[in-house]
Amino acid sequence: MTGQDGRSRRGSGAARSTAPFAAVIRAAGHRLGQGLDALRPSRPGPGQPDAISSLTPAQRDAFLVLSAFDQRHAVRVWRRVAAASPADRDLGVAALLHDLAKSGPPGLPSRVRLPDRVALVLLRRLAPRLLDRVGAFDRRVPRWRAGLVLAVHHPALGAAWTAALGSSPRVCWLIAHHHDPAPVSDPALRLLMAADEAG
Repeated sequence: MTGQDGRSRRGSGAARSTAPFAAVIRAAGHRLGQGLDALRPSRPGPGQPDAISSLTPAQRDAFLVLSAFDQRHAVRVWRRVAAASPADRDLGVAALLHDLAKSGPPGLPSRVRLPDRVALVLLRRLAPRLLDRVGAFDRRVPRWRAGLVLAVHHPALGAAWTAALGSSPRVCWLIAHHHDPAPVSDPALRLLMAADEAG
């Protein structure tokens, strides 16, 4: 087709074809930005003492195993959910512990590092079948993919670890489902997911 109408159709098709690639670049850039944040000095983020005062001693000890970057992220998530739902103690605890398994749960010889985070984003968008294979959890996870396996399965592994710390079933449920595909019906889970996604 010729003329202005034909040109606009070709232009919109080109925009559609580049949209997924642009989303992948944005997501990878976000992860790289997180990696640069992870290089900052290992000091607590603002509000951390207030945030972790709601944790039991066992939960606090586990929280402090997280990298400084993951601690700062968890406190930011906690601040967002606390501002929106200050009376929901379980939601606050889940916000602080939702990424607990990224620190390497007992029995797994790794933790989630920046390359694992970037690989997860890229594979999830560009090669989900490959992610299913390399992110599969089995008894003998090779060291080269242990961090990626943790990144993929950290909600379930974190929920199990949090349960072992004596956390409530609701805290564990929120952690187990914080990366469920949208839409979700539980308002607290939606709030946790939105706060986590905001970084």
